[in-house]
Amino acid sequence: MLERQRRADLESRRDVVRDAYAAFTTDILAVLDRPALNDVGTPETERLILALVAARDVRTAPNTTDYAARVITLEIAWKAADQHARKAGIKYLAPAERRAVQQARHLLTTALDDAGNTHERHAAYQKAIKLIGTIIDIPHEAVAAVEASTRRVLLRK
Repeated sequence: MLERQRRADLESRRDVVRDAYAAFTTDILAVLDRPALNDVGTPETERLILALVAARDVRTAPNTTDYAARVITLEIAWKAADQHARKAGIKYLAPAERRAVQQARHLLTTALDDAGNTHERHAAYQKAIKLIGTIIDIPHEAVAAVEASTRRVLLRK
């Protein structure tokens, strides 16, 4: 029984990290604020992705000790990658890319604002997505989330 509880605790801890990273990838504004967390060329992010895979791969292994080690590594990798991305922000981008990110944020805010008219919001959304795509890789989950939000906002009018 103790072993089963320990494994359940490890599952929960792994899920916390996995869910936090998934929440990040579906929030386009978070991706714009912390692009390093979506850049596998960043060592901290690469370690996070490798740790996610390693924890998944030993999840069903009979040896809980191996799984525990992988979950601990995953938690450490998540904290390091997230802290690095928050600290770096968009500073590590070239000046032109930083300006483009700031412009894209403004456009997305306009696109999601109920106060604007439907045509303005739709145009702002299209420009933002096009602009962002030239700067950083946008997780498809983030695009889908924004499209769903934009569609709901546009349909209310």
